[in-house]
Amino acid sequence: MIEQQIKPREYYLDAVKAIAIILTVLGHCIQWILGDTFGEDRLELFIYSFHMPLFMIISGYFFQSALRRDFKDLVSRKFFQLLIPAFCWTLIIYPWECESIHDVLSRIFHEYWFLKALFVSYIVTFVYYKAPYKYKCFLLLIGIFIFLIGKGETWYFTPMYPFFLFGIILRKCKALLNKGYVQLLCLCTFLLLLPFFRMEDTMYYTSCKLLDLSTMSLCYTNIIPNLLRYALGICGGAIIIILAKRFFAVYVDKRNVNPQKCIFEIIGSNTLGIYLVHPMIYIPLTSFLQGYLNGCDWYIVDTACILMTVFVVWMSLLIIKLVDKSAFVAKFLLGKI
Repeated sequence: MIEQQIKPREYYLDAVKAIAIILTVLGHCIQWILGDTFGEDRLELFIYSFHMPLFMIISGYFFQSALRRDFKDLVSRKFFQLLIPAFCWTLIIYPWECESIHDVLSRIFHEYWFLKALFVSYIVTFVYYKAPYKYKCFLLLIGIFIFLIGKGETWYFTPMYPFFLFGIILRKCKALLNKGYVQLLCLCTFLLLLPFFRMEDTMYYTSCKLLDLSTMSLCYTNIIPNLLRYALGICGGAIIIILAKRFFAVYVDKRNVNPQKCIFEIIGSNTLGIYLVHPMIYIPLTSFLQGYLNGCDWYIVDTACILMTVFVVWMSLLIIKLVDKSAFVAKFLLGKI
């Protein structure tokens, strides 16, 4: 067994995860309140420009620990940690919306897409790292080709995977984020590009496909949206990481605050649970309030959604605490193995 030096926990990364899950919940609240017009909300566009890429970046950042396991152990661990809870919560939350078995199966396949994309990302990256050197170039070319032709977009794996790879790279050269010129470059790029970002530029509407095999031509209409969302995703994610690190350096380290009692650490260490639980709360809550908020000015809607987000995150943490009381139940509902 490989001996490893135990490294101190980087608590600021829990703050990054906390910000990502808070933005996810807020984005869902706005989406359900506004319905088809949610893409016109500027706060929603800001959130969608980088919040899921941020989750992928952080997941890639922690990938290195997976290499200490063998393939069978990794698949088993990630299966029970990611896919089983997604399956269980889908059966708890969504069957009442379904009219047939086909609808139920469709929900099981599509809901919690991020966890499924993350599972595939871990497996694909692990296979590449463990492959003999002579096959790595071949596998890399296949991966680039699959990306260019827009295959593998089930669960948005293909468009999200570059952010996972960026997270792996970031771990190897994280000192770069301490450089002033890098911070300024990320901030300026994000602020300059954000006004041009539209909901149609997200992966939900525009494919990452850049090469049309049927005509052997470039998909020119997809180039700008892809460049825009990758630039915003990477720069936005980097900015949040920089801000979280500075917050912990100023507020936690200098004031000798116990990081384990910081609200960001509490939320950040329960991001998987909040992601799994929160649809059970925000869906009925937003459905109830939608009629009251329809037609209201944007600042009223956004303020209401921010307050709802606080409530949803708080209720999710309470449910997680209750589920945690049984190790057996927590294994299936929270992926705690």
